[in-house]
Amino acid sequence: MKSPCTLSCHLGTRALAALAGLLLFTAGFVSLARAQDEYWFTGAWSACDTTCGEGLQTREVSCCLPPSCASIVPDAQCAAVGPRPTDTQACTATETCDYTWQTGQWGECSAECDGGLMTRTVTCFETVNATVVAEELCDAGTRPVGEQTCNEDACISYFSYEIGEWGECSALCVDLPGTQTRDLSCIWYPYGEYVDIDCCNNTWDERPETTQSCESEVPCEQGQWEAGEWGECHGCGSDGIRTREVTCVDPNPEDGDELLYCDPQTAPAIQESCSSGQTCDDGPGPDPSGDCTCSASHRGAPSSILWLAAGLLLLFRRRSA
Repeated sequence: MKSPCTLSCHLGTRALAALAGLLLFTAGFVSLARAQDEYWFTGAWSACDTTCGEGLQTREVSCCLPPSCASIVPDAQCAAVGPRPTDTQACTATETCDYTWQTGQWGECSAECDGGLMTRTVTCFETVNATVVAEELCDAGTRPVGEQTCNEDACISYFSYEIGEWGECSALCVDLPGTQTRDLSCIWYPYGEYVDIDCCNNTWDERPETTQSCESEVPCEQGQWEAGEWGECHGCGSDGIRTREVTCVDPNPEDGDELLYCDPQTAPAIQESCSSGQTCDDGPGPDPSGDCTCSASHRGAPSSILWLAAGLLLLFRRRSA
C-alpha cells in the first residue's frame, strides 16, 4: 500500500523531471569520456648537437589524453595506437665547416705514344674534422680535373731484345767447368708483341749471348785414381789387348759425404796392347771383324767381347757415409 504524497501533484512532477535530466547528463559525460582515446604526441626537432659534421637531433614523444595532451599517461596505454615514434635522428651541420678539394698523384699514362690518358683522385675534404665528405659539399666550380691527356707524340715502331735471367750452372762442383743459358726474345714496340727473333737480329749489330761458362759454388773433394790388376790378354800374337778397372776413390772416407772429383787428364789407361803368345795360321790375314785367323785351339777372343770386358771409368760418385 503506497504512502500518501507529501507534495502537491505539481511540485512532484517537476522534481521527477529534474532528477531524470541529471541522470541523462551523467550518462552522456561518461560516454564522452570513453570516446576520448590516447594518442602519441611528438614535439619539434631540436637543433643538431654539432655545428659541423654528423650529429643528432631529439624531440619529445609522449602518450597523451585529449584534448591537447591534457594528461600524459604511460607509453603502454598507447600500444593500441601504433609503434612509438622515434625521438632521435641523424643530422648534418655545416655552420662552421671548411670544405676544400684535395687531389692525389697522377697515375701512369695509358699509352707510350699516340696519346693516352692519366688520372688522379679528386675528393672533397672537410678540414675541421679532417674527413672526406660528399662532393656536393665542395664548390663544383673550383673542382680540379681528374684526368688529362699524355704522351701525345706519334709512335715510332722498333724492335728490341728481351733478355731472360741466367739459368743454373751445369757444373757439379767448383773444380769442374760448367755452362748456363738464358732465354732471348724479340719484342715489337710500342705494341708489346713478341715477334720472330730475326726481327731483332736484323736491327741490332750485336746479339746478346745465350750461353756462358760458369763455376759451381759446391765444394769438391779431390779424389785419387785407383787402378786394378790387368786382365787376361786377348788376341793373337803381339796384337792382343788387355784391360783393367780404373776408379776414383776417396782418400779420406771419414770426412763425410762430399762430391769426389778426379781429373780425367790424369786418369790411368784402362787398356793396353799385349802379346798373347797365340800363333796365327797362315791365311788371308785378319778378317773384317778384326779377329785374326788362328788355329782352333788358339783363337783369340772377339773384339766385341774384349770391349765388353773393359772396366767402367767412374769420374764422379757419392761417398757413402
